[in-house]
Amino acid sequence: MNLLNFVSQVRIFFTFERNIGKVAVFDRDLQARPFFIGKGKGEGPGELTGITDMDVHHDRIYLFSGTRLVVWSIADTLVLDKQMAVEAYRGEALDEHRILILSPTSSDYLFNILDLEGKIIRGFVRTNLGKVTPLRYSGDLAFDGKYLYYAGESESFLKKYTLEGRQLFSVATIDNLPSEGNYVQFEAGGESMAMGYSPWVLFSTATIEVYDAYLLAVPIHDENRKPLSYLDIYATGDGRYVATYDLARMPLALAVDADGIYTLEREGDDVYLKRYPNVLTTLADNRPDTP
Repeated sequence: MNLLNFVSQVRIFFTFERNIGKVAVFDRDLQARPFFIGKGKGEGPGELTGITDMDVHHDRIYLFSGTRLVVWSIADTLVLDKQMAVEAYRGEALDEHRILILSPTSSDYLFNILDLEGKIIRGFVRTNLGKVTPLRYSGDLAFDGKYLYYAGESESFLKKYTLEGRQLFSVATIDNLPSEGNYVQFEAGGESMAMGYSPWVLFSTATIEVYDAYLLAVPIHDENRKPLSYLDIYATGDGRYVATYDLARMPLALAVDADGIYTLEREGDDVYLKRYPNVLTTLADNRPDTP
């Protein structure tokens, strides 16, 4: 979930404050107090009651909330507020004219490319909701300007696609893990049945971020449900594991540039915005090939 992102041209980045429905804007040196963009919490034009994802493209901030797409400029101007044809579980801004939505419950396709009017241009990867619970499709997205990366939340996979829908790789993030035990079926009223996570669910990946030839993945917890405080680094070319990088706490979100790896981390009721050295530059001698 892209709660942390950059606008590289002006050297600032954003994190979404879900409690107040605004975007907080910080200097990258983390010294100055933030200012805010947005109208706040509500149901009017530009207002939000929640968010499912966020992305930044050039000087525009894309906020996804259910079937709504709200776009703000860096100058705190409301650019658009549209209803989308599908519900966004995750969203990515592809360019100035298109967005990509992960929509496992409201479409025949897992991924849908939409225009900024909220209309579907095309979809790819058919869902199979008659036999597969939508929970199996939960996960996070990253887009590097050409390829789409998709990491499972309760399914331990990392996948790469072209925007035409061709799968380039699929690798396991947890070896030899059958996922059937992650789900339970229960009565939802009358004769209807619903699916949910089991009490012993083992989640895989919380969020991913792509930078240069590397894909950074945040694992959630170990088999004892202890939160994990590190990043796993994979090659974007073929999905192979490259390295692990330790953090102070499990990150809620991350973003990467040449100067550092930025994270949102929680300890108790406190949330920390932290910058680590960009260790990806130290992997240059083992730089993976990228097609």
